[in-house]
Amino acid sequence: MREPGFQQDFGLNMDDIKLRVFEEFQVASTYIRERIVHQEIGSRVPDWGRRATRLAIAVSFFGFLGHCLRFTTAEANFALNLKQSCNWAAITCIVVTAPFIGKVAQVAVDRIIGTIIGGLIGYTSFALGYYLCGDLYYGFFISVIAFFLIIATVYIAYRFGQDQIARFIQLTYCIVAYGAKPEKGAAIVAAMRVGGIFAGGIVAMILAVFILPRSASIESIREMKNAITYLLELNQKVWQRRHNASARRKHHRRHGYSAHSGMDSSSSTFRSHPAGSRAELEMLLHQNASSNDVNNMAQEADCERLFTKVYTTLAKVEDNLSQTKGEIFIFHFWGHYFFLPGVHWLPLRKTWSVPAAELLQLATCVRRLARILWTLLLDFEEGFDQEMEGVLQQYYPKQLLSELEVYQHLALKDVVTAFPSRTVIPLDNLFTLGQIVDCLLQISDARARNAVFSAKGHRHSEDISGEEGEGVGGGGGGGEGEGAGEGAG
Repeated sequence: MREPGFQQDFGLNMDDIKLRVFEEFQVASTYIRERIVHQEIGSRVPDWGRRATRLAIAVSFFGFLGHCLRFTTAEANFALNLKQSCNWAAITCIVVTAPFIGKVAQVAVDRIIGTIIGGLIGYTSFALGYYLCGDLYYGFFISVIAFFLIIATVYIAYRFGQDQIARFIQLTYCIVAYGAKPEKGAAIVAAMRVGGIFAGGIVAMILAVFILPRSASIESIREMKNAITYLLELNQKVWQRRHNASARRKHHRRHGYSAHSGMDSSSSTFRSHPAGSRAELEMLLHQNASSNDVNNMAQEADCERLFTKVYTTLAKVEDNLSQTKGEIFIFHFWGHYFFLPGVHWLPLRKTWSVPAAELLQLATCVRRLARILWTLLLDFEEGFDQEMEGVLQQYYPKQLLSELEVYQHLALKDVVTAFPSRTVIPLDNLFTLGQIVDCLLQISDARARNAVFSAKGHRHSEDISGEEGEGVGGGGGGGEGEGAGEGAG
């Protein structure tokens, strides 16, 4: 019975309470997602530190395992094989270790698969060659197999894009088949090679997951965030250059094209100053012009720097997205994303990987906007003459360009604020920006159609006047011919 009184005292019903709780839950979840992304992205460990730490642990582990353990005299053969396998494992860790989990997974999986296939083919070729051709001619058999194996693997590499697997197949075949001896056999060589590389690849992937992990998926999102932020800064700089260019044009219209053109000898203001004051005035004007040139060059350098940053950051996004195929997203827990290594040439579920196709489309849109802003910057720098400005003021609303500047900045700011943590983006500013652009396009299309119609009407009037002139000229020629005929009669 207390529920109605509670609602009456506070002026709330259960629907309002549920709505407010849901809104607070959305705010809290957005804060948690932003905190998670910030913590995951905000790692300051350099790449060389990650690689050095993992590699030092792996090489030391296999060094202790292969060279520090003591065996009895009866186990000397096993100890020698274990030492060689640990050597291969340490070499594999050196080859496959990389900052990103996806890169380690790609290289390690290709190396393991290529080594297993090459070891099996090498062992089989040596065993068949020794069994069929004997001790004298087994080398001829494995050489012939090597000839066809190289051709087949190179074709597969170019046909399916598996160059690394093909190289490891060729390398392992040569080590196993050519390195085996009749008294030792190929099984021991293949087992040491395959076992060592398999162990090294697995240890390298485990260290990449648990020791200072870094994901190419998170890094691609971080770089995309940086690219959009640089685009927002570039937009501010470009429109700032527009205002500076307008101020310079007003100054030129007021005082001429240079600071000295309005201070000639015929000017009464310039003649009223004595010689010393004239020199000081000229020096002051020269210093002001130099400082303006320096500021303009600095602003132009800032725009070029931001434009270059946008393109280089988008290149990093594409490079990181190519490494996300070897990462499988599992879950996250309070600021930590957990990825497992995967096989990069196998398809994954969409919920297991970053949306690479959508991020590439976003990168294309950002690149196009950067090109548009650069074109706009060049237009602002070159400016318009007085006739062109008169035409623009006559057919285009004066406040339309200012509204375009404001809402373009607000729309980009909404995107920067929402990406990548929030699930929705405010569309009011973007919708208004679209209406302004549509208005500009409609005005431009109407002007273009009017120009075409005017050109066609002008051409039609010229054709009619030309036909009338030809008719008049032809009539005069006929009269002269008749007069000549009468005179001949």
